[in-house]
Amino acid sequence: MSEIVALKHQFEKTENIVLIDWGVSNICNYACSYCPERTHAGTYPFTPINEILRFSERITDHYVNQLGKEVYFLYTGGEVTLYKDFIPLIRTQKEHGHKVSISTNGSRSLSFWEEAKNHLFQISISYHEEFTDLDHFIDVINLVKSDVYTHVNIMVQPDRFRQCIDAAYRVLRETDDVTIDLQIVLKDFIEPYPYTKKQRERIIRANKEINENLKLKRQRDSYRGLMRLIFSDGSCELVKPGDILTRNMNAWGGWNCYIGLEILVVDMNGDIYRSWCGDAGKIGNIADPDIFFPTEPHVCGKQFCSGGVTDTMVTKIKGGGV
Repeated sequence: MSEIVALKHQFEKTENIVLIDWGVSNICNYACSYCPERTHAGTYPFTPINEILRFSERITDHYVNQLGKEVYFLYTGGEVTLYKDFIPLIRTQKEHGHKVSISTNGSRSLSFWEEAKNHLFQISISYHEEFTDLDHFIDVINLVKSDVYTHVNIMVQPDRFRQCIDAAYRVLRETDDVTIDLQIVLKDFIEPYPYTKKQRERIIRANKEINENLKLKRQRDSYRGLMRLIFSDGSCELVKPGDILTRNMNAWGGWNCYIGLEILVVDMNGDIYRSWCGDAGKIGNIADPDIFFPTEPHVCGKQFCSGGVTDTMVTKIKGGGV
């Protein structure tokens, strides 16, 4: 029977992109029941803008000047748009030639997004059933989608399952030129909630139906996207990263994982890691005078990947390679 021997990006050019996934604070205006308290406790203030910009230049020197890669900055939280220097940060980053993306709950006012959209490359906007005002959520999407590549994540809670599915289809009906993904939620960002087999199958089916009916108007140019499962017989399957988790296929122990080369994580304390799973250990802190950035892939030491969708969207090769 054919087995999976590699996980690669849909497009080869994506392999040359390194995503700097930076959680700049745990200040958030939501407190979702499935999010660990540490992500919204407000115990880590926002990283000062001068420190972010200074470290950004060190990133550019290593990944662009030395490794010849493209760098995309993804700012997350908490809720990053609550940062008092958010607009100056993304404006300055764009002026420096960087592509800036954010992960947001989209709760800020339409006037805020009217200004912010001018400095952003991509927005990943997430629907959280416990807190999201769906009318406002859709208004924000329709405001920014023509200027910023917009991706919508629907976080599907098992105990609010029908509401989440309905929200996804409403976003499909009332917006266009966006991509949409339904995702399972993880306890402490590690272990999936107890979805039934029927629920998992419904999520996969909904993702397929929605993907087939997206109303895209322009070519997508993103730092991440669909992934290819490559099998030992040479065949491959194009799959959404979230579906890999939904199908319990995230076992990469002993594989070469390109964390540190396609993603670099900076947490709310300024500590630097190859990935959110933390398997490779800490690299250093943004304040350290000397930082030894990765130049080779990491051999996964975990039975199951605990880095969620973000770490799933990274090249992984079994054994001797493909």
